Amino acid sequence: MTTRTAADNRAAADNTPATAGQALRSGLPGVLGEALDAGGPGRVLEFIDLFLESSGALVEAATGALRRGDLSAAAERSHTLRGNASAFDEEAVVTAAAEIERAAGSGASSERAAQMGAGLETTFAAARARLLEVRRHVAAATARP
Repeated sequence: MTTRTAADNRAAADNTPATAGQALRSGLPGVLGEALDAGGPGRVLEFIDLFLESSGALVEAATGALRRGDLSAAAERSHTLRGNASAFDEEAVVTAAAEIERAAGSGASSERAAQMGAGLETTFAAARARLLEVRRHVAAATARP
């Protein structure tokens, strides 16, 4: 008969689904932890995909509006983007979007608008890369036996 030690019991506990879920949750930003709790890893993947698609479209719309000099439209798209990014703890995107909103209110020059658009694109690209890495991590954890 083999006797289990406390260390053996802890090691076994570390492989339980609850512990695996807790480990996965600890690496998730913002609303993704709530998505994991509510619907599991599949829900997290859906949320990331939805965020990337909808927020990517908002970035394109905002930067397009900035290029056209339509600060009002850029501010509207940036406001929505700011809310989306906040839910995912993407503070750099929140800051860039808020800057566009403020600049629209003060009538930014076309040069400044172009700079803000480029900054938003760069900032969102970095957020996208981070979230794709989170997505890969969640998908890999889900695929494990």
